[in-house]
Amino acid sequence: NWSKITDPAGQQAYATGAVSSVPGESLYETPAAHTAATLVGRLPGLYVKQMPGEPQAIAAMAAATQMSIRGRGTYGMNGNGGYSTMKIFVDGFETNLNYFIAMPAEDIQSVTVLKDAAALATFGMRGDEGVLWVTTKRGHIGKPTVSFQLRGGSQMPIAVDKPLGSYDYARLYNQAVSNDN
Repeated sequence: NWSKITDPAGQQAYATGAVSSVPGESLYETPAAHTAATLVGRLPGLYVKQMPGEPQAIAAMAAATQMSIRGRGTYGMNGNGGYSTMKIFVDGFETNLNYFIAMPAEDIQSVTVLKDAAALATFGMRGDEGVLWVTTKRGHIGKPTVSFQLRGGSQMPIAVDKPLGSYDYARLYNQAVSNDN
């Protein structure tokens, strides 16, 4: 299994082993609150879990996001329940989940997941739980381009319960008790 990857210097290389990649353009097209949420279902072997809640700041989203490669980590079981124990590299520099979540999706060229021993051999023990390798876009010669994206939404409850008055509540409660014998 040969997979084409790009190193931080922009050089094309081929790797053997379990490697999955997704281009940055497809991440940019996905409406999501943060970068980690754009990866859901796109990379085989990458598990992303976003805890439910209301819209939050980036730091709170990072605390509520759990990521792992190949399931819960074995060596990293202490701490975050075995999640987020993988290493994240952006352009060859090791970062953390908070940094990755704060990255704008439009700045990402590709995201690659390195999953097995053959793909992780160059990382040694640092890659024991898998590696998320992120390559950012590089400048190019030509006219500058400006992109703009506006996303909006609204939330409305589907059904709003109307509470009963005290008389109706007592009447229905007494009926329920009599039905239970």
